[in-house]
Amino acid sequence: MLPSKKFCQWTAILGLSISKTAVLMAPIAIAMAYNLGLSPYPFAMAVILAASSAFMTPVSSPVNTLVVAPGNYKFGDFIKIGVPFTVIVMIIAIFLIPMILPF
Repeated sequence: MLPSKKFCQWTAILGLSISKTAVLMAPIAIAMAYNLGLSPYPFAMAVILAASSAFMTPVSSPVNTLVVAPGNYKFGDFIKIGVPFTVIVMIIAIFLIPMILPF
């Protein structure tokens, strides 16, 4: 099991409401990697990817906020498209991070 899987999940959840999620979660992930005796790079990459995959709310990213009014989008539109995109990014990250950055 990939230890950084939980960080992907929690970072993406925090990213829905906090714009600087990576700054908050990166020290925790790196400390956990050192405590487990593993390389901190895959943990940091998981946090970075999860923090940048906040697609589910209009306030999770400045880009999302900018397109709400011109596109006449509703909150539900972001949920319908954002949930599948976030799940896809997490699944790909969980499999690719250990291959690219071994523990």
